[in-house]
Amino acid sequence: MEITLIQCILIGVWSGICFTGMLFGTFTNRCLVLSAGVGVILGDLPTALAMGAVGELAFLGFGVSQGGSVPPNPLGPGIIGTIIAVTMKNQGIDVGSALALSFPFAVAIQFLITAIYTAATTLTAGIGKAVKAGDFVRFRLMANITLVIFVISGFCIGFAGAYSAEGLQHLIGLIPGWLSTGLGVAGNMLPAIGFAMILSVMVKKKYIPFVLIGYLAVAYLHLTVIGVALLGTAIALLEYFRRESGENGSDGEQADITGEEGPENHADEEGGIHGSEYANERESAQKTSKVLTIKDYRKTALRAYFLQSAFNYGNYEGTGYAYIMYPAFRKIYKEDERLKEALEDNMEFFCTNPNFLPIITSLHLVMLENETPPEEIKSLKRALMGPLAGIGDSLVQFCLAPLFSTIGASLAQDGMILGPVFFLLAQNSCLVSLKLLCCSWGHRLGSSIVESLHAKMEQVSEVAGMIGVTVIAGLTVSFVKITTPLAYTASLPDGQVSTVSVQNMLDAVAPNLLPALYTGLVFYLIKVRKWNVYKLVGLTVAVGIVLSAFGIIG
Repeated sequence: MEITLIQCILIGVWSGICFTGMLFGTFTNRCLVLSAGVGVILGDLPTALAMGAVGELAFLGFGVSQGGSVPPNPLGPGIIGTIIAVTMKNQGIDVGSALALSFPFAVAIQFLITAIYTAATTLTAGIGKAVKAGDFVRFRLMANITLVIFVISGFCIGFAGAYSAEGLQHLIGLIPGWLSTGLGVAGNMLPAIGFAMILSVMVKKKYIPFVLIGYLAVAYLHLTVIGVALLGTAIALLEYFRRESGENGSDGEQADITGEEGPENHADEEGGIHGSEYANERESAQKTSKVLTIKDYRKTALRAYFLQSAFNYGNYEGTGYAYIMYPAFRKIYKEDERLKEALEDNMEFFCTNPNFLPIITSLHLVMLENETPPEEIKSLKRALMGPLAGIGDSLVQFCLAPLFSTIGASLAQDGMILGPVFFLLAQNSCLVSLKLLCCSWGHRLGSSIVESLHAKMEQVSEVAGMIGVTVIAGLTVSFVKITTPLAYTASLPDGQVSTVSVQNMLDAVAPNLLPALYTGLVFYLIKVRKWNVYKLVGLTVAVGIVLSAFGIIG
Protein backbone atom coordinates (compact mmCIF):
# COMPACT_ATOMS: atom_id res chain seq x y z
CA MET A 1 0.00 0.00 0.00
CA GLU A 2 1.29 3.42 -0.95
CA ILE A 3 0.69 6.46 1.22
CA THR A 4 -0.01 9.76 -0.55
CA LEU A 5 1.63 13.05 0.38
CA ILE A 6 -1.67 14.39 1.73
CA GLN A 7 -2.01 11.35 3.97
CA CYS A 8 1.58 11.84 5.17
CA ILE A 9 0.78 15.43 6.11
CA LEU A 10 -2.47 14.46 7.85
CA ILE A 11 -0.72 11.74 9.85
CA GLY A 12 1.96 14.28 10.82
CA VAL A 13 -0.68 16.76 11.99
CA TRP A 14 -2.52 14.04 13.93
CA SER A 15 0.74 12.90 15.56
CA GLY A 16 1.66 16.46 16.54
CA ILE A 17 -1.73 17.10 18.11
CA CYS A 18 -1.85 13.79 19.97
CA PHE A 19 1.77 14.06 21.13
CA THR A 20 0.83 17.15 23.17
CA GLY A 21 -1.49 14.97 25.23
CA MET A 22 1.60 13.96 27.18
CA LEU A 23 1.98 17.58 28.32
CA PHE A 24 -1.68 18.52 28.57
CA GLY A 25 -2.58 15.30 30.38
CA THR A 26 -5.50 14.66 28.01
CA PHE A 27 -4.30 11.10 27.18
CA THR A 28 -4.51 11.65 23.42
CA ASN A 29 -1.00 10.15 23.26
CA ARG A 30 -2.27 6.64 24.06
CA CYS A 31 -2.09 3.85 21.48
CA LEU A 32 -5.86 3.46 21.42
CA VAL A 33 -6.36 7.06 20.27
CA LEU A 34 -3.28 7.40 18.04
CA SER A 35 -4.06 4.25 16.04
CA ALA A 36 -7.68 5.19 15.43
CA GLY A 37 -6.69 8.50 13.80
CA VAL A 38 -4.11 6.81 11.55
CA GLY A 39 -6.71 4.21 10.56
CA VAL A 40 -9.20 6.89 9.55
CA ILE A 41 -6.55 8.71 7.47
CA LEU A 42 -5.31 5.52 5.75
CA GLY A 43 -8.82 4.15 5.23
CA ASP A 44 -8.34 0.95 7.24
CA LEU A 45 -10.02 1.50 10.58
CA PRO A 46 -10.47 -2.20 11.56
CA THR A 47 -6.72 -2.93 11.34
CA ALA A 48 -5.90 0.31 13.14
CA LEU A 49 -8.36 -0.42 15.95
CA ALA A 50 -6.90 -3.90 16.38
CA MET A 51 -3.39 -2.40 16.50
CA GLY A 52 -4.53 0.25 18.99
CA ALA A 53 -6.05 -2.39 21.25
CA VAL A 54 -2.92 -4.57 21.21
CA GLY A 55 -0.64 -1.58 21.77
CA GLU A 56 -2.80 -0.20 24.56
CA LEU A 57 -2.80 -3.46 26.48
CA ALA A 58 0.92 -4.03 25.90
CA PHE A 59 1.79 -0.55 27.19
CA LEU A 60 -0.73 -0.61 30.04
CA GLY A 61 1.85 -1.37 32.72
CA PHE A 62 4.74 0.81 31.64
CA GLY A 63 3.53 3.21 28.97
CA VAL A 64 2.86 5.96 31.49
CA SER A 65 5.04 8.61 33.07
CA GLN A 66 5.30 9.10 36.82
CA GLY A 67 7.61 10.99 39.10
CA GLY A 68 9.70 12.43 36.29
CA SER A 69 10.29 9.12 34.50
CA VAL A 70 10.20 8.87 30.69
CA PRO A 71 9.13 5.34 29.70
CA PRO A 72 8.94 3.92 26.14
CA ASN A 73 6.47 6.18 24.37
CA PRO A 74 3.12 4.92 22.98
CA LEU A 75 3.70 7.08 19.89
CA GLY A 76 5.89 4.21 18.65
CA PRO A 77 3.17 1.54 18.35
CA GLY A 78 0.35 4.08 18.03
CA ILE A 79 1.73 5.81 14.91
CA ILE A 80 4.67 3.80 13.54
CA GLY A 81 3.20 0.42 14.48
CA THR A 82 -0.16 1.25 12.93
CA ILE A 83 1.48 2.43 9.70
CA ILE A 84 3.39 -0.86 9.53
CA ALA A 85 0.29 -2.93 10.32
CA VAL A 86 -1.87 -1.20 7.72
CA THR A 87 0.66 -0.90 4.88
CA MET A 88 2.26 -4.33 5.29
CA LYS A 89 -0.67 -6.55 6.27
CA ASN A 90 -0.60 -8.16 2.82
CA GLN A 91 3.04 -9.07 3.38
CA GLY A 92 2.35 -11.25 6.40
CA ILE A 93 2.77 -8.54 9.04
CA ASP A 94 0.00 -8.82 11.64
CA VAL A 95 -0.63 -6.44 14.53
CA GLY A 96 1.56 -8.54 16.84
CA SER A 97 4.50 -8.33 14.48
CA ALA A 98 3.87 -4.62 13.95
CA LEU A 99 3.95 -4.09 17.70
CA ALA A 100 7.32 -5.85 18.00
CA LEU A 101 8.76 -3.87 15.07
CA SER A 102 7.52 -0.59 16.53
CA PHE A 103 8.92 -1.08 20.02
CA PRO A 104 12.44 0.18 19.18
CA PHE A 105 10.85 3.40 17.93
CA ALA A 106 9.00 3.75 21.23
CA VAL A 107 12.39 3.62 22.95
CA ALA A 108 13.90 6.06 20.44
CA ILE A 109 11.08 8.53 21.07
CA GLN A 110 11.91 8.22 24.77
CA PHE A 111 15.35 9.65 24.03
CA LEU A 112 13.83 12.35 21.83
CA ILE A 113 11.65 13.46 24.75
CA THR A 114 14.70 13.59 27.00
CA ALA A 115 16.45 15.71 24.38
CA ILE A 116 13.46 18.06 24.15
CA TYR A 117 13.34 18.58 27.92
CA THR A 118 17.09 19.17 27.95
CA ALA A 119 16.92 21.66 25.07
CA ALA A 120 14.01 23.48 26.73
CA THR A 121 16.20 23.98 29.79
CA THR A 122 18.41 26.34 27.81
CA LEU A 123 15.42 28.59 27.15
CA THR A 124 14.43 29.19 30.78
CA ALA A 125 16.94 32.02 31.05
CA GLY A 126 15.23 33.79 28.14
CA ILE A 127 11.86 33.42 29.84
CA GLY A 128 13.30 34.94 33.00
CA LYS A 129 14.73 37.86 31.03
CA ALA A 130 11.32 38.49 29.45
CA VAL A 131 9.74 38.71 32.90
CA LYS A 132 12.44 41.03 34.22
CA ALA A 133 11.99 43.29 31.20
CA GLY A 134 8.24 43.42 31.79
CA ASP A 135 7.59 41.82 28.38
CA PHE A 136 4.64 39.73 29.48
CA VAL A 137 3.57 38.93 25.91
CA ARG A 138 6.93 37.28 25.23
CA PHE A 139 6.73 35.53 28.61
CA ARG A 140 3.38 33.97 27.72
CA LEU A 141 4.62 32.87 24.30
CA MET A 142 7.84 31.37 25.63
CA ALA A 143 5.97 29.70 28.51
CA ASN A 144 4.58 27.30 25.89
CA ILE A 145 7.93 26.50 24.28
CA THR A 146 8.00 22.79 25.17
CA LEU A 147 4.45 22.47 23.86
CA VAL A 148 5.48 24.00 20.53
CA ILE A 149 8.50 21.68 20.26
CA PHE A 150 6.24 18.69 20.96
CA VAL A 151 3.87 19.70 18.15
CA ILE A 152 6.74 20.06 15.68
CA SER A 153 8.43 16.84 16.81
CA GLY A 154 5.17 14.89 16.68
CA PHE A 155 4.49 16.16 13.17
CA CYS A 156 7.98 15.16 12.03
CA ILE A 157 7.64 11.67 13.55
CA GLY A 158 4.25 11.06 11.94
CA PHE A 159 5.19 12.52 8.57
CA ALA A 160 8.54 10.73 8.39
CA GLY A 161 6.98 7.45 9.48
CA ALA A 162 4.30 7.64 6.81
CA TYR A 163 6.62 8.94 4.08
CA SER A 164 9.20 6.19 4.56
CA ALA A 165 7.02 3.31 5.67
CA GLU A 166 9.09 0.57 4.06
CA GLY A 167 12.36 1.87 5.46
CA LEU A 168 11.15 2.03 9.06
CA GLN A 169 12.26 -1.53 9.78
CA HIS A 170 15.87 -0.70 8.92
CA LEU A 171 16.19 2.58 10.80
CA ILE A 172 16.84 1.03 14.18
CA GLY A 173 19.71 -0.97 12.69
CA LEU A 174 21.71 2.24 12.22
CA ILE A 175 22.29 2.48 15.96
CA PRO A 176 25.09 0.19 17.27
CA GLY A 177 23.83 -2.44 19.68
CA TRP A 178 26.13 -1.44 22.53
CA LEU A 179 25.10 2.21 22.25
CA SER A 180 21.41 1.40 22.10
CA THR A 181 21.73 -0.77 25.20
CA GLY A 182 23.73 1.89 27.02
CA LEU A 183 21.20 4.60 26.21
CA GLY A 184 18.43 2.35 27.51
CA VAL A 185 20.29 1.85 30.79
CA ALA A 186 20.88 5.60 31.06
CA GLY A 187 17.21 6.26 30.39
CA ASN A 188 16.27 4.08 33.36
CA MET A 189 18.70 6.07 35.52
CA LEU A 190 17.54 9.57 34.49
CA PRO A 191 14.55 9.70 36.89
CA ALA A 192 17.10 9.84 39.72
CA ILE A 193 17.82 13.43 38.67
CA GLY A 194 14.19 14.46 39.05
CA PHE A 195 13.79 12.80 42.42
CA ALA A 196 17.06 14.24 43.71
CA MET A 197 16.04 17.73 42.60
CA ILE A 198 12.72 17.44 44.41
CA LEU A 199 14.39 16.15 47.56
CA SER A 200 17.02 18.90 47.41
CA VAL A 201 14.21 21.43 47.73
CA MET A 202 12.20 19.59 50.37
CA VAL A 203 14.62 17.71 52.62
CA LYS A 204 15.81 19.16 55.91
CA LYS A 205 17.85 17.31 58.54
CA LYS A 206 14.77 16.59 60.59
CA TYR A 207 13.12 14.95 57.54
CA ILE A 208 15.86 12.33 57.09
CA PRO A 209 13.90 9.69 59.09
CA PHE A 210 11.02 10.13 56.64
CA VAL A 211 13.37 9.49 53.72
CA LEU A 212 14.28 6.19 55.38
CA ILE A 213 10.62 5.40 56.06
CA GLY A 214 9.76 5.91 52.38
CA TYR A 215 12.62 3.66 51.31
CA LEU A 216 11.76 0.93 53.81
CA ALA A 217 8.04 1.05 52.97
CA VAL A 218 8.66 0.27 49.30
CA ALA A 219 11.88 -1.76 49.37
CA TYR A 220 10.93 -4.05 52.26
CA LEU A 221 7.14 -3.75 52.71
CA HIS A 222 6.33 -3.33 48.98
CA LEU A 223 3.64 -0.74 49.68
CA THR A 224 1.94 1.14 46.85
CA VAL A 225 2.30 4.90 46.48
CA ILE A 226 -0.98 5.53 48.26
CA GLY A 227 0.07 3.13 51.01
CA VAL A 228 3.34 5.04 51.45
CA ALA A 229 1.44 8.32 51.53
CA LEU A 230 -0.95 7.02 54.21
CA LEU A 231 1.94 5.65 56.27
CA GLY A 232 3.79 8.97 55.99
CA THR A 233 0.62 10.85 56.94
CA ALA A 234 0.06 8.72 60.02
CA ILE A 235 3.65 9.13 61.27
CA ALA A 236 3.72 12.85 60.44
CA LEU A 237 0.48 13.41 62.36
CA LEU A 238 1.80 11.48 65.33
CA GLU A 239 4.88 13.72 65.32
CA TYR A 240 2.70 16.80 64.98
CA PHE A 241 0.44 15.80 67.90
CA ARG A 242 3.48 14.92 69.99
CA ARG A 243 4.88 18.40 69.48
CA GLU A 244 1.51 19.97 70.20
CA SER A 245 1.27 18.02 73.44
CA GLY A 246 4.76 19.14 74.44
CA GLU A 247 4.04 22.78 73.68
CA ASN A 248 0.77 22.78 75.61
CA GLY A 249 2.18 21.08 78.71
CA SER A 250 2.14 17.53 79.96
CA ASP A 251 -1.18 18.01 81.72
CA GLY A 252 -2.83 18.53 78.36
CA GLU A 253 -4.33 21.88 79.32
CA GLN A 254 -4.69 24.29 76.43
CA ALA A 255 -5.67 27.87 76.06
CA ASP A 256 -9.39 28.39 75.71
CA ILE A 257 -10.09 28.43 72.00
CA THR A 258 -13.11 30.65 72.57
CA GLY A 259 -10.62 33.47 72.99
CA GLU A 260 -11.34 34.48 76.61
CA GLU A 261 -7.65 35.27 77.09
CA GLY A 262 -7.17 36.68 73.59
CA PRO A 263 -7.28 40.18 72.25
CA GLU A 264 -10.87 39.78 71.13
CA ASN A 265 -12.20 40.48 74.63
CA HIS A 266 -9.64 42.81 76.11
CA ALA A 267 -8.55 46.30 75.25
CA ASP A 268 -4.94 46.70 74.24
CA GLU A 269 -2.44 48.17 76.65
CA GLU A 270 -2.87 51.68 75.24
CA GLY A 271 -6.59 51.60 75.70
CA GLY A 272 -7.32 51.58 72.00
CA ILE A 273 -9.39 49.28 69.95
CA HIS A 274 -10.96 46.20 71.54
CA GLY A 275 -9.95 42.91 70.01
CA SER A 276 -13.33 42.29 68.42
CA GLU A 277 -13.32 45.73 66.83
CA TYR A 278 -9.77 45.16 65.60
CA ALA A 279 -10.81 41.83 64.07
CA ASN A 280 -13.78 43.47 62.35
CA GLU A 281 -11.60 46.23 60.92
CA ARG A 282 -9.02 43.68 59.69
CA GLU A 283 -11.77 41.59 58.08
CA SER A 284 -13.19 44.67 56.41
CA ALA A 285 -9.78 45.67 55.09
CA GLN A 286 -9.21 42.20 53.72
CA LYS A 287 -12.60 42.20 51.99
CA THR A 288 -11.83 45.42 50.23
CA SER A 289 -8.45 44.05 49.08
CA LYS A 290 -9.92 40.91 47.54
CA VAL A 291 -10.34 41.19 43.78
CA LEU A 292 -10.72 37.57 42.71
CA THR A 293 -14.05 35.84 42.18
CA ILE A 294 -14.86 32.14 42.19
CA LYS A 295 -14.72 32.37 38.41
CA ASP A 296 -11.07 33.39 38.64
CA TYR A 297 -10.34 30.40 40.86
CA ARG A 298 -12.00 28.02 38.40
CA LYS A 299 -10.22 29.62 35.46
CA THR A 300 -6.91 29.12 37.23
CA ALA A 301 -7.85 25.52 38.01
CA LEU A 302 -8.57 24.75 34.35
CA ARG A 303 -5.32 26.39 33.29
CA ALA A 304 -3.65 23.47 35.10
CA TYR A 305 -3.62 21.81 31.68
CA PHE A 306 -0.68 24.12 30.86
CA LEU A 307 1.44 23.09 33.85
CA GLN A 308 3.91 21.21 31.64
CA SER A 309 3.76 23.56 28.63
CA ALA A 310 7.35 24.65 29.35
CA PHE A 311 8.56 21.49 31.12
CA ASN A 312 12.35 21.21 31.26
CA TYR A 313 15.10 19.67 33.38
CA GLY A 314 15.92 23.04 34.99
CA ASN A 315 12.85 24.10 36.99
CA TYR A 316 10.57 21.28 35.78
CA GLU A 317 7.03 22.78 35.96
CA GLY A 318 8.08 26.09 37.53
CA THR A 319 7.54 28.18 34.39
CA GLY A 320 4.20 26.50 33.78
CA TYR A 321 3.09 27.31 37.32
CA ALA A 322 3.86 30.99 36.84
CA TYR A 323 2.04 30.94 33.49
CA ILE A 324 -1.03 29.36 35.08
CA MET A 325 -1.13 31.98 37.82
CA TYR A 326 -0.51 34.93 35.47
CA PRO A 327 -4.17 36.04 34.92
CA ALA A 328 -4.89 35.96 38.66
CA PHE A 329 -1.61 37.75 39.45
CA ARG A 330 -2.52 40.38 36.85
CA LYS A 331 -5.75 41.13 38.72
CA ILE A 332 -4.10 41.16 42.14
CA TYR A 333 -1.00 43.16 41.24
CA LYS A 334 -1.88 46.31 39.34
CA GLU A 335 1.70 47.55 39.14
CA ASP A 336 4.01 45.85 36.65
CA GLU A 337 6.88 45.78 39.14
CA ARG A 338 4.90 43.76 41.66
CA LEU A 339 3.66 41.48 38.89
CA LYS A 340 7.25 40.85 37.75
CA GLU A 341 8.28 40.02 41.32
CA ALA A 342 5.38 37.59 41.70
CA LEU A 343 6.19 35.78 38.44
CA GLU A 344 9.92 35.57 39.20
CA ASP A 345 9.15 34.29 42.69
CA ASN A 346 6.97 31.49 41.30
CA MET A 347 9.26 30.27 38.52
CA GLU A 348 11.32 28.23 40.96
CA PHE A 349 11.50 24.44 40.82
CA PHE A 350 8.04 22.88 40.96
CA CYS A 351 6.69 19.41 40.18
CA THR A 352 3.30 17.91 40.97
CA ASN A 353 0.31 16.23 39.32
CA PRO A 354 -1.69 18.70 37.15
CA ASN A 355 -5.03 17.27 38.21
CA PHE A 356 -4.35 17.97 41.90
CA LEU A 357 -2.65 21.29 41.19
CA PRO A 358 -5.86 23.34 41.78
CA ILE A 359 -5.61 22.53 45.49
CA ILE A 360 -2.28 24.37 45.58
CA THR A 361 -3.29 27.23 43.27
CA SER A 362 -6.52 27.89 45.18
CA LEU A 363 -4.70 27.83 48.52
CA HIS A 364 -2.06 30.13 47.03
CA LEU A 365 -4.61 32.69 45.84
CA VAL A 366 -6.58 32.65 49.10
CA MET A 367 -3.39 33.19 51.07
CA LEU A 368 -2.33 36.02 48.73
CA GLU A 369 -5.61 37.81 49.20
CA ASN A 370 -5.25 37.44 52.95
CA GLU A 371 -1.76 38.95 52.83
CA THR A 372 0.02 35.80 53.97
CA PRO A 373 3.82 36.25 53.93
CA PRO A 374 5.37 34.94 50.67
CA GLU A 375 7.71 32.54 52.49
CA GLU A 376 4.76 30.77 54.10
CA ILE A 377 3.09 30.38 50.70
CA LYS A 378 6.27 29.01 49.14
CA SER A 379 6.75 26.65 52.05
CA LEU A 380 3.24 25.27 51.62
CA LYS A 381 3.72 24.91 47.84
CA ARG A 382 6.91 22.95 48.30
CA ALA A 383 5.42 20.78 51.00
CA LEU A 384 2.23 19.89 49.10
CA MET A 385 3.68 19.21 45.66
CA GLY A 386 5.35 15.95 46.71
CA PRO A 387 2.39 14.08 48.20
CA LEU A 388 -0.03 15.44 45.58
CA ALA A 389 2.34 14.27 42.83
CA GLY A 390 2.49 10.73 44.19
CA ILE A 391 -1.21 10.41 44.96
CA GLY A 392 -2.28 12.14 41.74
CA ASP A 393 -0.09 10.00 39.47
CA SER A 394 -1.19 6.87 41.24
CA LEU A 395 -4.90 7.71 41.00
CA VAL A 396 -4.95 9.02 37.44
CA GLN A 397 -2.39 6.84 35.68
CA PHE A 398 -2.67 3.60 37.62
CA CYS A 399 -6.37 3.61 38.50
CA LEU A 400 -8.55 5.66 36.14
CA ALA A 401 -6.53 5.26 32.93
CA PRO A 402 -6.15 1.44 33.11
CA LEU A 403 -9.83 1.07 33.98
CA PHE A 404 -11.12 3.07 31.03
CA SER A 405 -8.42 2.00 28.56
CA THR A 406 -9.06 -1.72 29.08
CA ILE A 407 -12.75 -1.16 28.43
CA GLY A 408 -11.90 0.91 25.36
CA ALA A 409 -9.40 -1.71 24.13
CA SER A 410 -11.97 -4.50 24.42
CA LEU A 411 -14.41 -2.44 22.32
CA ALA A 412 -11.68 -1.65 19.78
CA GLN A 413 -10.77 -5.33 19.46
CA ASP A 414 -14.35 -5.88 18.31
CA GLY A 415 -13.81 -3.25 15.61
CA MET A 416 -15.82 -0.53 17.35
CA ILE A 417 -14.70 3.10 17.05
CA LEU A 418 -16.56 3.59 20.32
CA GLY A 419 -13.48 2.14 22.07
CA PRO A 420 -11.15 5.16 21.76
CA VAL A 421 -14.08 7.58 21.94
CA PHE A 422 -15.27 6.07 25.22
CA PHE A 423 -11.75 6.15 26.66
CA LEU A 424 -11.21 9.82 25.83
CA LEU A 425 -14.62 10.97 27.05
CA ALA A 426 -14.61 8.93 30.27
CA GLN A 427 -11.00 9.74 31.19
CA ASN A 428 -11.17 13.46 30.48
CA SER A 429 -14.59 13.91 32.08
CA CYS A 430 -13.15 12.52 35.30
CA LEU A 431 -10.05 14.73 35.05
CA VAL A 432 -12.01 17.95 34.47
CA SER A 433 -14.28 17.10 37.39
CA LEU A 434 -11.25 16.32 39.54
CA LYS A 435 -9.65 19.68 38.75
CA LEU A 436 -12.81 21.61 39.61
CA LEU A 437 -13.36 19.55 42.76
CA CYS A 438 -9.78 20.19 43.91
CA CYS A 439 -10.29 23.88 43.19
CA SER A 440 -13.31 23.90 45.48
CA TRP A 441 -11.44 21.99 48.20
CA GLY A 442 -8.48 24.32 48.04
CA HIS A 443 -10.64 27.45 48.13
CA ARG A 444 -12.72 26.30 51.08
CA LEU A 445 -9.70 24.99 52.95
CA GLY A 446 -7.77 28.19 52.33
CA SER A 447 -10.64 30.41 53.40
CA SER A 448 -11.07 28.48 56.64
CA ILE A 449 -7.43 28.11 57.68
CA VAL A 450 -5.86 31.35 56.58
CA GLU A 451 -6.97 33.07 59.80
CA SER A 452 -7.33 30.25 62.31
CA LEU A 453 -4.08 28.53 61.39
CA HIS A 454 -1.98 31.53 60.41
CA ALA A 455 0.20 31.17 63.47
CA LYS A 456 0.56 27.42 62.89
CA MET A 457 1.30 27.53 59.17
CA GLU A 458 4.87 26.43 59.76
CA GLN A 459 3.71 23.28 61.56
CA VAL A 460 1.17 22.52 58.80
CA SER A 461 3.89 22.92 56.17
CA GLU A 462 6.18 20.64 58.15
CA VAL A 463 3.56 17.89 58.29
CA ALA A 464 3.01 18.16 54.54
CA GLY A 465 6.77 18.17 54.01
CA MET A 466 7.19 14.98 56.03
CA ILE A 467 4.54 13.26 53.92
CA GLY A 468 6.03 14.54 50.67
CA VAL A 469 9.55 13.40 51.49
CA THR A 470 8.24 9.95 52.44
CA VAL A 471 6.39 9.57 49.14
CA ILE A 472 9.26 10.84 46.99
CA ALA A 473 11.74 8.52 48.70
CA GLY A 474 9.42 5.60 48.02
CA LEU A 475 9.01 6.59 44.36
CA THR A 476 12.78 6.68 43.98
CA VAL A 477 12.98 3.00 44.83
CA SER A 478 10.23 2.15 42.34
CA PHE A 479 11.18 4.18 39.29
CA VAL A 480 14.99 4.42 39.20
CA LYS A 481 16.12 1.18 37.56
CA ILE A 482 19.74 0.14 38.16
CA THR A 483 20.85 -3.48 38.46
CA THR A 484 24.12 -5.31 37.96
CA PRO A 485 24.59 -8.55 36.00
CA LEU A 486 27.95 -9.22 37.67
CA ALA A 487 28.52 -12.64 39.16
CA TYR A 488 31.45 -14.68 40.45
CA THR A 489 32.12 -18.34 40.99
CA ALA A 490 32.82 -19.91 44.35
CA SER A 491 34.17 -23.38 45.06
CA LEU A 492 32.09 -25.52 47.42
CA PRO A 493 33.59 -27.99 49.92
CA ASP A 494 32.43 -30.95 47.80
CA GLY A 495 34.40 -29.64 44.84
CA GLN A 496 31.45 -28.24 42.94
CA VAL A 497 31.39 -24.65 41.64
CA SER A 498 28.59 -22.23 42.50
CA THR A 499 27.78 -19.01 40.67
CA VAL A 500 26.95 -16.12 43.00
CA SER A 501 24.99 -13.11 41.70
CA VAL A 502 26.23 -9.76 42.96
CA GLN A 503 22.72 -8.34 42.55
CA ASN A 504 21.30 -11.03 44.82
CA MET A 505 23.95 -10.24 47.40
CA LEU A 506 23.08 -6.53 47.26
CA ASP A 507 19.37 -7.31 47.58
CA ALA A 508 20.14 -9.42 50.64
CA VAL A 509 21.93 -6.46 52.21
CA ALA A 510 19.33 -3.86 51.14
CA PRO A 511 16.78 -4.21 48.31
CA ASN A 512 17.05 -1.62 45.53
CA LEU A 513 20.31 -0.38 46.98
CA LEU A 514 21.85 0.79 43.70
CA PRO A 515 18.95 3.14 42.77
CA ALA A 516 18.99 4.60 46.28
CA LEU A 517 22.78 5.09 46.20
CA TYR A 518 22.77 6.75 42.78
CA THR A 519 19.92 9.06 43.74
CA GLY A 520 21.87 9.90 46.88
CA LEU A 521 24.93 10.71 44.75
CA VAL A 522 22.90 13.02 42.51
CA PHE A 523 21.38 14.65 45.59
CA TYR A 524 24.89 15.31 46.92
CA LEU A 525 26.02 16.79 43.61
CA ILE A 526 23.02 19.14 43.56
CA LYS A 527 22.94 20.13 47.20
CA VAL A 528 26.65 20.28 48.05
CA ARG A 529 28.55 20.54 44.77
CA LYS A 530 25.88 22.76 43.14
CA TRP A 531 25.91 20.87 39.85
CA ASN A 532 23.51 22.07 37.18
CA VAL A 533 21.20 19.87 35.15
CA TYR A 534 23.56 19.71 32.15
CA LYS A 535 26.31 18.08 34.22
CA LEU A 536 23.85 15.70 35.87
CA VAL A 537 22.31 14.51 32.60
CA GLY A 538 25.76 14.22 31.01
CA LEU A 539 27.08 12.20 33.96
CA THR A 540 24.06 9.89 33.97
CA VAL A 541 24.22 9.20 30.23
CA ALA A 542 27.99 8.63 30.39
CA VAL A 543 27.71 6.30 33.38
CA GLY A 544 24.89 4.36 31.74
CA ILE A 545 26.75 3.87 28.45
CA VAL A 546 30.20 3.13 29.90
CA LEU A 547 29.16 0.80 32.72
CA SER A 548 26.71 -0.98 30.45
CA ALA A 549 29.43 -1.49 27.81
CA PHE A 550 31.68 -3.10 30.42
CA GLY A 551 28.83 -5.26 31.73
CA ILE A 552 28.82 -3.66 35.18
CA ILE A 553 25.20 -2.51 35.14
CA GLY A 554 22.35 -3.46 32.90
